[in-house]
Amino acid sequence: MIKLAPSILSADYGSLRLQMDIVTKAGADYIHLDVMDGHFVPNISIGFPIIQSLRKQSDLVFDVHLMVENPKAFVARFAQAGADIITFHVESCTDAAEANEIIAMIKANGKKAGLALRPDTPLSAILEFVPHVDMVLIMSVVPGFGGQDFMVETLDKARELREYMEGLGLEIDIQMDGGVNFTNVRDVLKSGVNVVVVGSAIFAHSNIHAATKKFKSIFGEFKKIKTKVIIFANGESDDLTFFSENIEDASYIICCDGGASFANKIGIVPNLIVGDLDSLDILVKQDYESKNVAFAKFPSDKNATDLELAMEIALQRMPDEVVILGGYGGRPDHFLGNIQTLILAARADARAFLVGSFAKTFVIDKFAEIPRENFDYISLVPLEGEASGVTTTGLKYPLQSDTLNNGTTVGISNEFADDVATVTVDDGLLLAICTRA
Repeated sequence: MIKLAPSILSADYGSLRLQMDIVTKAGADYIHLDVMDGHFVPNISIGFPIIQSLRKQSDLVFDVHLMVENPKAFVARFAQAGADIITFHVESCTDAAEANEIIAMIKANGKKAGLALRPDTPLSAILEFVPHVDMVLIMSVVPGFGGQDFMVETLDKARELREYMEGLGLEIDIQMDGGVNFTNVRDVLKSGVNVVVVGSAIFAHSNIHAATKKFKSIFGEFKKIKTKVIIFANGESDDLTFFSENIEDASYIICCDGGASFANKIGIVPNLIVGDLDSLDILVKQDYESKNVAFAKFPSDKNATDLELAMEIALQRMPDEVVILGGYGGRPDHFLGNIQTLILAARADARAFLVGSFAKTFVIDKFAEIPRENFDYISLVPLEGEASGVTTTGLKYPLQSDTLNNGTTVGISNEFADDVATVTVDDGLLLAICTRA
């Protein structure tokens, strides 16, 4: 979920309560509170009494950003003052042990832990701590003062961090703070940031309510942008044109182990390679390593197929659809496992398709609108003991019953009568397979 965190560093402190009420009513998710000690940064801002007072006036999440030399000395008091999230800077720690100690202190006080880094601090400085925090804050300006210009190069840092997290299967918030406005916020969201701090673009606006609503509207529009994740399974295909057509509008590409070899053969550079990597050609692996492709390696005795692991990672991106290529080739047992992956997606209310040049397979758990495209037939197979309330339109032969039972009905094959067919099911799962004549 994308969250908006107005920063009161840019607010009018004489009208602070009023302005907080305005952004709250306009849909703000957090209130971002910058704490500066005049040493870590050359500025002084609010402290415990202000946060404690504001806490009595707001039910929003208080996102407290500590820009102080010794955060360890302040964690407990800010927790007591009303902070919900406490974020400190990795640059304020003398070593890894101190950083881990502060993270533990924040969590011991019942709060979420965030870790921040300046624009000039490399991402490598925080990677070992990422699995232990709830949020990473990437500063997109030099910390200390509001109203600075956004540093575009920090977007690459956010993208790299999001890919790193996905490689580890982590669902952690990435926050960006500094210079975000209506012009650059879409680029911020595309980089993988999901908690956006906005100061001057809201509080210096002539209409604070309208500005807040506009950011929330942009967030809503961004969520509607179609995102398509491609997964290369282990099978190959002789129809290279078909593969090329399907990856043209991909937002993210994942390869399952040996599937990376086929992707490499046709010149595709994926975002991530997943699996135990026992089928991955060593030269292909070295080539992708040289291109900085991320790897998510799992043990061979895992309780999931490589494709299931890839699907779990794909679903974390909340895609509009997931397209699995190369899922029909290879061994029959792999194909059965691929169907299990489609069920996993259906249970997560995600649209996922196993696509080949001759067939398209997916799972229907409630409703599906199915374009004829270049297919001639659709077969419906119940995946559970009974699928009830099944109705169809746009097919040549009406179903005789609205219940399909996998004890007596292996599958119902039908012909497209219209350009678009619909299938609904009230209870149960149906495997739908569209095929050519």
